[in-house]
Amino acid sequence: MVELTSIVVGWLHVFSAVVWVGGSTYFEAVIRPNLKKAKNGEIMSFVRDLQARFIPIAWVTVILLVFTGFTRIFVDGNDASVFSPKFPYGLTLTIKMTLVFIMVAITLVLTLLIRKYTSETADSSQSSSIYSRIVLFERINVFLGIVIIFLAVALRYGGLF
Repeated sequence: MVELTSIVVGWLHVFSAVVWVGGSTYFEAVIRPNLKKAKNGEIMSFVRDLQARFIPIAWVTVILLVFTGFTRIFVDGNDASVFSPKFPYGLTLTIKMTLVFIMVAITLVLTLLIRKYTSETADSSQSSSIYSRIVLFERINVFLGIVIIFLAVALRYGGLF
């Protein structure tokens, strides 16, 4: 029988991924396309408010994902093959963890860009350039999140390769 601790850790891991990747996907797929209908001044204010509200949520989920991910590896991983890229599970896990690291690094860059974008000192030409970079990095993170979720499912079935 699976221990309750493993179930709770697994649930927290999945829930955190849903919040982080789902929130980012919703923003990119639903909210951002509709921003084109709003007036320019309204767009900037709305986006700034949304992003300022989501950043702390994103970082809480990142911390939970890292903590629960390592907990799952060390608690549920029974043998050395879990870490070995010579085995399908280990290779898939290595790829997934690398992509997670990249996604966390991009989130850090996004956090810094958004802070700069929402600062009072950013002028309009600088804001436009910063906003373009924010959009690019958010889209990359959504794509990486979807790939990571695919790899997580693959891990439940022994890995991909």
